[in-house]
Amino acid sequence: MSSTSSTPGRVLLAPSPVPSEVYDAMYYIKGAAAGGICCSITHGALTPVDVVKTRVQLDSAKVRQSQTTTTTKSNNNKVKQ
Repeated sequence: MSSTSSTPGRVLLAPSPVPSEVYDAMYYIKGAAAGGICCSITHGALTPVDVVKTRVQLDSAKVRQSQTTTTTKSNNNKVKQ
């Protein structure tokens, strides 16, 4: 009986086609670097979009107020005519 079969949760883990010795420190360093690069690109692209969205949300109260005033004025003009 091998020592891996007595590992708790072994039935839940997918079998690995390559031995675990392949996953050395360089493997994890490359994975961390790839994740950091992808995260930097994503944040660099989406942060300006989020800033614009936030500004629009903050200014929407002013826009709604001016639209309400315009609608009220146009409704008053229609009623008077």
